[in-house]
Amino acid sequence: MEFLYDVRPGHELKVEEVGLSARLVSVEEDSRCPVGVNCIWAGNVRIVLSLLPGGSEDGQVSLNTALEPQAITFRGQRITIRKVMPPRIIGETINPDEYVITLAVSSEESDDAGEAEAHDLG
Repeated sequence: MEFLYDVRPGHELKVEEVGLSARLVSVEEDSRCPVGVNCIWAGNVRIVLSLLPGGSEDGQVSLNTALEPQAITFRGQRITIRKVMPPRIIGETINPDEYVITLAVSSEESDDAGEAEAHDLG
C-alpha cells in the first residue's frame, strides 16, 4: 500500500504504521516550467528532508522530481515526491511557507503502488 502525505516546509510527517517520521526542512530548488510557458525541460524541484527515527534527527537527505535521487529508502520505506503545489507562475515568487509537497511513502516490498491513501499534515 502507498500512503500520500501533504507536508509544508518546517512540518513533520509521521507514518505511524512503520514508525517513520520526517520533517520537510526546505524547498531548495524550484525550476519548474511556469504555467502557460513552453519549456524545453519540465524543470526540477529539490527538497531537503530530515529523517527522524524515534523522534531524534538521523540526517538530512535531498529528494528531486526530475534529477537524482528521485526516491530514497529509509527503514524499509520508499519515499518519493508525488506533487508540488502551488504551480509556478511567470513573474510571481512562491514564498517558502506556501509550498505543499505531496510525498508518497510505500513499503520497499510493496507491489501494490496502485492504491493510495491520502493524509493531510498541515
